Amino acid sequence: MEYVERTLIPDCCRTPYKIYPSMRQAFTLIELLVVVSIVALLAALSLSMVTVVRAMAHEGICRSNLRQLGLALESYSQMNEGFWPPDQAAPVSWPNLVTPFLGACRR
Repeated sequence: MEYVERTLIPDCCRTPYKIYPSMRQAFTLIELLVVVSIVALLAALSLSMVTVVRAMAHEGICRSNLRQLGLALESYSQMNEGFWPPDQAAPVSWPNLVTPFLGACRR
């Protein structure tokens, strides 16, 4: 079998080694397992961060909705001489009275 002489070290301090052309260098099992474990770790970290970001987005949406509702109640109060909408015992519930003011509060 013929062999090819290759060196990776500079000429001054090289010791040649022989590689047969039919032999191919490949990744070892340990190297592949390390890469797979790193990828799995990164995937687990990114999935946990996605959950945190979704929770924060949901919290922001809830805060915005509460703010809009507060502004609608305040607008209703200003239009009705400082009176708040009546409670549930009234013939018309307060959500029906405040709904027209929800569109006016958006900027």
